[in-house]
Amino acid sequence: MTRQALSLGTTPNDGKGDPLRTAFTKSNANFSELYGQTVNATTQYGAVADGSTSVNSVITQAVTDGVKTLVFDQGSSFYNITASITIPSGFSIVAGKGRPQFKITSVSTSRAFVLSGATDSHLVGIALDGNKSVVPADVSIVINSISTECSIENCVFTNLAGGSVGGLTLSGGSIRNAIRNCQFDNCNGTAISISGAHQNIIAHNQIRTYGITGGWGVGIQSASLRNLVMGNHIVGTGSPPVGECIVVQFDCTYSRIIGNHCESGGDNCISISGNYCTVQGNICIGAANAGIGVWGSNNTITGNILKNNAALGITNYWSGVWVQANYGSTGSFNTITANSFDDDQAVPTQNYGVRLHGSGYNAWAQGQVISNLNDFTQLWRVNGLNIYAAQNTGTTGATPPTHTSGTVSDGGVSWKYVASFTTAVGTLWNTVSDNIVQRSAIASYFDADNWQHNVLFSSTTTSLAITADGLVKARPL
Repeated sequence: MTRQALSLGTTPNDGKGDPLRTAFTKSNANFSELYGQTVNATTQYGAVADGSTSVNSVITQAVTDGVKTLVFDQGSSFYNITASITIPSGFSIVAGKGRPQFKITSVSTSRAFVLSGATDSHLVGIALDGNKSVVPADVSIVINSISTECSIENCVFTNLAGGSVGGLTLSGGSIRNAIRNCQFDNCNGTAISISGAHQNIIAHNQIRTYGITGGWGVGIQSASLRNLVMGNHIVGTGSPPVGECIVVQFDCTYSRIIGNHCESGGDNCISISGNYCTVQGNICIGAANAGIGVWGSNNTITGNILKNNAALGITNYWSGVWVQANYGSTGSFNTITANSFDDDQAVPTQNYGVRLHGSGYNAWAQGQVISNLNDFTQLWRVNGLNIYAAQNTGTTGATPPTHTSGTVSDGGVSWKYVASFTTAVGTLWNTVSDNIVQRSAIASYFDADNWQHNVLFSSTTTSLAITADGLVKARPL
């Protein structure tokens, strides 16, 4: 609302000014606009944190009244959320005195806050108990429908539901939003999910006890582009730990994974199936499998510290950095440079510094049974140089997939074209240079493709096969 000016007339008592009632109406509207920007939920609307009284009507009334910032103070218990709360554009819920506690108690929804198509909306300084043992396995906080320039900052989230979808999810083309300086504990699945959302920032969060029923610390999926995951502290727990710390899936590009501390990942600490990503300056310690797993192409893996990984000792090939053509990508044209590898355990488990592991794809053939699309060994097939993803269960037919766009049936199963290798199926055309490998369980480097087309610059040739193409070069210290 713009300021409403009071008409005073030309001279005193000339009868040309606003009537008294009109003048006070304008004055009250101006004061409401001025003081309505920031309102305390308790003093203005009677909100109580008693663990039983619903807070939904308070927030709804504040939005109706045009409040921009609704302040909640910490109370004796929690503010009770009994239905999903929609946060509209330009509206924020922030902490006042202490850290106000919110809890979902409705058995019909797990969505506490929904920012749908919102602009410049924020949650700041609050705590939310997702009550995952009571509510459905749905998302707890949602930013969707092309929401932009929204933020969730300095919040504490516990017991979030959500499965692999995410306890806090950015989706629906949402762009330029930020999740900063928050804590996530005891999340049922993925703590933070970016799904079909772009140019968002996930920074300086602490994520502990995630992925209890599957999922990750931070997951980037569903063709998300140009997102930044920076400076987060993500630690898996459990025995064995569950869930990877950070994941970028095959159809996501230009992600930047920078300066994160990832520890005790239940699979890898960081997994990159996407392409054209930068993975820089991260610390990866004690992953069950690889410190950094790379299945995508044209990625840069540089300046990372990888220590004591392959902790579960399941196989003899998990390494500090593991590269393989799999999961919808070709594992080629990656640059792996200036990383530091070490294993100082009494019995080392990190088998290699860098291992290039060929292809993990099964070849398409007639008569194969595809019964579970969540089983990656069934989902993906390669035929010739092309990679395909199954779109339905069934038994493969008699017509091999050869298309390079769209989805075509082989007569039993429909296959979506995903990507193509350039010259052969394998981890080819990678550059591995200037890494420091101090101690490993087996050797510094290994290449299942015998360094064909891959370029290595190393301080040692231990366990390396120097091939006729001359692309393996030893560089002295």
